[in-house]
Amino acid sequence: MTTLDYIPGSNFLGIAARHLYGRPSESGKLTQEEAFQVFHSGEVIFGDGRIATSLNEITYAVPFSFFSR
Repeated sequence: MTTLDYIPGSNFLGIAARHLYGRPSESGKLTQEEAFQVFHSGEVIFGDGRIATSLNEITYAVPFSFFSR
């Protein structure tokens, strides 16, 4: 098994879909049109979850060996 240094955006898409799909009459659920717009139209992008700094700087994954001598 391999591990990643980030959480793939597809995981966030799945989490959002799990909570927002359903019957529109249910509280907090999307209508069919809204669900299509969010999850299938390409208008919303779920990016990868990476470590962030307190200054909101962009971070990049690098091998651990870069930090050792």
